[in-house]
Amino acid sequence: MFEELYDSLSGLMSWTWPTVEGEVTASNVRHVFSGEGTTFGLEIAYKFLVGEGGPYVGLFTWAGTSDKRRATAAQQALQVGNPVLVRFRPDDPSVNKLDRSVWHGL
Repeated sequence: MFEELYDSLSGLMSWTWPTVEGEVTASNVRHVFSGEGTTFGLEIAYKFLVGEGGPYVGLFTWAGTSDKRRATAAQQALQVGNPVLVRFRPDDPSVNKLDRSVWHGL
């Protein structure tokens, strides 16, 4: 329980974590159906190395939009094999996030 809390709290400070270049390993548009219509989101899986450690992996989920074209354009920008900037917690790189510059424009 305390480890999960520490991970969550340290995630709030992730902008101070070091960065490393990673690579997109999967990119999928999600369809979420509800009574209010369909929302299109995006799931991005990525991997990266830190020194001799890794590979480490991460998953980014973008809640999305009702505009399918916008979701598809975001997926095309983050295709498999594309580089992405990853921020990782120095004492445990398995705790990581995509840098805001990657998802900010979505």
